[in-house]
Amino acid sequence: MEKNTAWAIGLSSVVLIGFFFLQTYFMPKPQPVTQKNESDSWSEKPYDILSMSYYYIGSLPKAREAAEQALELAPDNERIRNNLRCFG
Repeated sequence: MEKNTAWAIGLSSVVLIGFFFLQTYFMPKPQPVTQKNESDSWSEKPYDILSMSYYYIGSLPKAREAAEQALELAPDNERIRNNLRCFG
């Protein structure tokens, strides 16, 4: 093997090892999005979305029930209050 080729192979190996080291220890790791660490999962939003889903499929009693649960968690939310009036 030529001297230049061996040098290039050695250098590329060092670069790859350095890149792996940097990627492993210094790059930020993505945090999984789960129900436990998403604050909206514990707010009124799931019930609000559920109420709108029931409304769009025509199940008004279930839409009203979900909107009432959402309103219990966010009593100041005027939009949910207005939706509840629309649900009957």
